[in-house]
Amino acid sequence: MTQVIHTPLARRQRERLARRREILDAATHVFAERGYPRATLEEIAATAEFAKGTIYNYFRSKEEIFRQIVTDLLDDVLHIADTAAKESSSAREAFLRYATDTFDYFRANEDVLGIVSRELFRLELEDTKRRMAEIHRRAEQIAAPLACILQKEMRGKRFAGQPVDEIAELFVSIVHHRCAKRLFHKKSIRELNSHEEAKTITLLFFDGVLHQ
Repeated sequence: MTQVIHTPLARRQRERLARRREILDAATHVFAERGYPRATLEEIAATAEFAKGTIYNYFRSKEEIFRQIVTDLLDDVLHIADTAAKESSSAREAFLRYATDTFDYFRANEDVLGIVSRELFRLELEDTKRRMAEIHRRAEQIAAPLACILQKEMRGKRFAGQPVDEIAELFVSIVHHRCAKRLFHKKSIRELNSHEEAKTITLLFFDGVLHQ
């Protein structure tokens, strides 16, 4: 067996990443409990059991912490889409898996979804286009893996004239809308039967309401 030697630099890097994760987890808790506008860096630091000055070693502001939470969420959902596409043998299977796994992810991360849903639009209105550009870029990437697997099956079929990226983006939008609707209507995402909901959306999307 090869012995793995952890250098002091690697150990410090792991500690830094762990501390950064603790700050983000604490911020998520505080934002969910207090609401983003009322939350303070002092409360985040206290929840993480750090001095406020420690926060500034990792993030410059509360807004930067929020953007990182959004970025992490989008990265997670992009990973779900990428995995669904790589591990599925057909577009229908990939779309079904993406929907199911996304519902499960948001059910397990209801606080994060709530924070992002409530605050992202407000932040976009107040923020500059430059600062929001990365968030939009990552959001657009989510549909790309699904579009790739769909492309292989589209030639000569019904919607062959439609850009596959737009079709995939539409499906992603439907899935995300269903997640957000449960939250805004005060129904817990935990009530969502992920697989059955995903099956219904995928069936309607691929076959249509009046498919015989």
